[in-house]
Amino acid sequence: LEIDVITGTASEDVLLGDQEDNLIFGLDGGDVLDGAAGDDVLVGGLGNDIMTGGSGGDIFDFNEFDTSTPSGGTDHITDFNVDEDVLDLRDIIDLSGNDTISDWLDVTVVGSDTVVTITDLDAGNTHTIILDGVTNLGTVGTVDDLITANVILAPDDGTGIA
Repeated sequence: LEIDVITGTASEDVLLGDQEDNLIFGLDGGDVLDGAAGDDVLVGGLGNDIMTGGSGGDIFDFNEFDTSTPSGGTDHITDFNVDEDVLDLRDIIDLSGNDTISDWLDVTVVGSDTVVTITDLDAGNTHTIILDGVTNLGTVGTVDDLITANVILAPDDGTGIA
């Protein structure tokens, strides 16, 4: 098993994977990440990023809030496939109080896109992930259903869902 690791800089980067499995870190800046083929892990980092997993089952990993503005960042995923791709939100959701996953997450279809909004209940910041061209995510059901189906990876809120 060969995994290529590609790491960006604090500036805006265009990071391109290949046919192998790739681990791509965008770091800071408004980056463009493209995994091409293979089962890739894409980590946009801070900034407004555009991510494309390409063919294969890809993981889009969100590991920190952009706290420079209350509205946080807005990332786009251009080719999310509900049957094989995953949003990993475990590192940015903190369920330390009586919060539930539904307190932190909102998933809505807006026009031809699905908008996933994560709200940091402690700091008040939000982060938006737009799944371009995806309207069938709502057919999977509620946020809890998306977690149960492993479309969204999130911390366990004590309900046994995550």
